Amino acid sequence: MNPPAKKIKVLHLITLSVVGGSQDNTFSTAELHDRSRYEVHVACNPDGHWAARARAAGEVFHSLPTLATPIRPLADLQHLGGFLAVAGH
Repeated sequence: MNPPAKKIKVLHLITLSVVGGSQDNTFSTAELHDRSRYEVHVACNPDGHWAARARAAGEVFHSLPTLATPIRPLADLQHLGGFLAVAGH
């Protein structure tokens, strides 16, 4: 008997968990992944009207309170660097 296939990790990252079209698309996509094939992670700033939806959309929620709009690429990369190193394992 073959061991079960390892799930592919998928990260959905969005700056804010406010009500909006981009957030709806991101959370809907995360909600619809085939959980038997994918380990779904959602990462965003936890403050916003859709914070509960963001937490429920994936199997794993990553709170990144430093993310903001407008984006700050250098600051965001500094904070994401450690996160991505951990998420990759």
